[in-house]
Amino acid sequence: MLGNVDSGKSTLSAILTSAPGTLDNGRGEARQKVFNFTHEANNGRTSSIAHEIMGFKADGEQYVTKVTHTQKKNKIWPDIVANSDKIVHLLDMCGHEKYLKTTMHGLTS
Repeated sequence: MLGNVDSGKSTLSAILTSAPGTLDNGRGEARQKVFNFTHEANNGRTSSIAHEIMGFKADGEQYVTKVTHTQKKNKIWPDIVANSDKIVHLLDMCGHEKYLKTTMHGLTS
């Protein structure tokens, strides 16, 4: 996902990769799940490339892991991969001009 700063990329990524029916509070609370660093959570802006995955069963239903999202991604991802037939990988890029080099790195990767 790529776009302007404060356009909701991280929030959308967090909502898509959460359990169906999960909502945001209207102020981007859901995005806390995708931040990689404490300073991102403190200022509310992504400064790194955030990776998230979504797993789907053969019938198209999204697989929702039983592993809690308070644990690190290296605990969540193996469960999603093992129990899904298809995987969608989301990359959430920085939107702030200050982090343009990081965004360009993500685009070229």
